[in-house]
Amino acid sequence: AKPCMALFTGRKFNVSTTLKAFNDMCAMITAHGGQVLNDEEYETIQDNNICYILDSFDSTNELFNYIWSRGQCNIISTKCVYESVETNKPLPEIQFPLFSRLLEGGIFSLCPTTNEKQYIELLLKFMGAQIMEHVSEDVHFLLASKAGSEQYQVATSKSIPIVRPMWIKDIWRMERVLSHVAYQVLPFSGCVISVTGLSASTRNEVLRLTKAYGGEYTPNLTKRCTHLLSRFPQGIKYRYALEWGIHCVSIDWFFDSVNAHRCVDETAYLLTLTEASKKALFSATATSSRDLSRLSPALRKKHLMQLQNSPR
Repeated sequence: AKPCMALFTGRKFNVSTTLKAFNDMCAMITAHGGQVLNDEEYETIQDNNICYILDSFDSTNELFNYIWSRGQCNIISTKCVYESVETNKPLPEIQFPLFSRLLEGGIFSLCPTTNEKQYIELLLKFMGAQIMEHVSEDVHFLLASKAGSEQYQVATSKSIPIVRPMWIKDIWRMERVLSHVAYQVLPFSGCVISVTGLSASTRNEVLRLTKAYGGEYTPNLTKRCTHLLSRFPQGIKYRYALEWGIHCVSIDWFFDSVNAHRCVDETAYLLTLTEASKKALFSATATSSRDLSRLSPALRKKHLMQLQNSPR
């Protein structure tokens, strides 16, 4: 096929002399209408439309770090140039270093608690994606490390796929688009679940399903817990869960989340507490030995000290 002379017409390029195929790259750009500037020419033509061509955006690439530190974002990879020629597709306007166009056209939002949030945002931009702060109908994917945040609930209400950041890291590492399905955030990802007042068979089912759907189950209540499941607002576990700000929800929340294949909003499942039950719940002497056995060793010690110091 004949070179498309208009492909790079009007574009200026500074090609790194460290490229293995430096001469071939310069010849290809020229053949497609582009202008290759040497370092001396670039110093005299301060034009933000000049694109630097590098073969690596790695943090160990001193040239990349130097160019970017000067505030120059119009950096592209050799991969982008080759793809442009192979597909006869013009380069986009470069407003951020562009390593590949794997995610071009993709619109992403990230939960504030996303692991390595800044690094993931960097990879997204390196691959041509757009990032939106708020979750709207325009967003294609929400990236989250765990289930249940406000952004998570908005995304589920709009049927927006919620995916772990590892998906983006693997696309970057493997340099090809991967299906997001295997990376979807499971309903109990990031949840640490404990129970109280449930039968042994129900506890076993909660244990099994919690693990199957990405969560962690613990028989003892600790401050790491995110959810306490019960049928009624009673028991020593419930008391301390309230004190620590842990979600105290009915068992229906758990099974509804499993059936919906998402972490449903806890608001409709909170266990209500009457004044009478609240008074009984926070009575220091209203504790059985069976209740104590359900606490973690540290919490059991704390509660026994309260019992010793409580008025008779």
